[in-house]
Amino acid sequence: LETVVMNKVKVLADGAFSNCYKLGSTANGVIELPAIVTVGANAFQSCIALKLVKFGASLAEIGDMAFRECHIFENEPALFIELDGVTPPSMGEKVSTGNISFRIKVKNIDVAIACFEAAGWNSYCRHLYIESGAERGKYMCGAELLDIDGRATFQSTYLMMYKIDGAKITFYEYDASIGDYSTYEGTIENDVISVNFYNADYEFRKVNGVVTYTTADGKYTLKCDPLALLPESYENNQGEATVEFNGVNVKMTINGFGTKKILDFTDSDGKRYDITITFDGNTLVVQRNACVRIRRTQNKRRHGNRAQISRLERSRRNSLVLGGRRKRILFQRALSQCQVHRDRNSQRRTDDVCLYIHGAIAYQSNNPLKGEFYEQKTV
Repeated sequence: LETVVMNKVKVLADGAFSNCYKLGSTANGVIELPAIVTVGANAFQSCIALKLVKFGASLAEIGDMAFRECHIFENEPALFIELDGVTPPSMGEKVSTGNISFRIKVKNIDVAIACFEAAGWNSYCRHLYIESGAERGKYMCGAELLDIDGRATFQSTYLMMYKIDGAKITFYEYDASIGDYSTYEGTIENDVISVNFYNADYEFRKVNGVVTYTTADGKYTLKCDPLALLPESYENNQGEATVEFNGVNVKMTINGFGTKKILDFTDSDGKRYDITITFDGNTLVVQRNACVRIRRTQNKRRHGNRAQISRLERSRRNSLVLGGRRKRILFQRALSQCQVHRDRNSQRRTDDVCLYIHGAIAYQSNNPLKGEFYEQKTV
């Protein structure tokens, strides 16, 4: 079964089209049911070709698991059901279970609020959708994203409906844990949304090409596509992008926590720094960490052979890897000593070691290993 015409049908029985995996395939995935009053349980279960089901204003009930496992393929548009009425239908249990992405399109914000307030809609309000107009797009304040597309998604986490009235924009956030919603009022003018979310002021600018960010003192500039600042722009939420920093094309790395770094950058003073990029609103904030080079040193083996330390880094459990050998570091609150304990099974004895401890102050050591600690500061 690929298509149906049901202009006068009022009731769909339980499992009516269950497992009709080609249903809708000849109509671009669209099925129209203008007279339906009741949709039975599992009525469209596993109808994987469906993209949009349009219901008329007479719809009163959608049964349990009616649209179970219809949208099961990644990288495809969400499955939509469109409600033409102003009164929310009663919803059964797990209507949309098993779908990767599911939307319930309603006519306007008044219908959305009616859904917020309707019994049985607690777990479905997060699927609500209202067609966007010219405001559709991605907006950013520094590295914070507000995505407008039928609803507003803030920081890829917080879902809100919204209403625009002239230059005024109001956001409606439903909290399923308490069954109620909160509102946030702001302005939208010239592709800029100004609003206070969670006691913080934001000025979101619509993304439309490359943007230049500047530090408060004007000393540093970062020129890039704003979306390059988001972990979700990269595979596995981490990667690197080519950006322009102080007029120089460099690689900026970003990890899953959103930490942005430019490594080994030669600044105007001729020195080399690791640069950490953050934002205060839309103002660029730069932290410099002086790059420390590890001096080549000699190790003595029991048999007198000489070798070079080829690897020196801090590992997860406060240990240090020296030439493949793991040493445990003990930090003291006085910030005046750092002791390196030899591995009991180690066959190496280090005469002179240069230690760099990332993110902390380094120290001058007088222990028998002659550890030489270079100072590391944030400037």
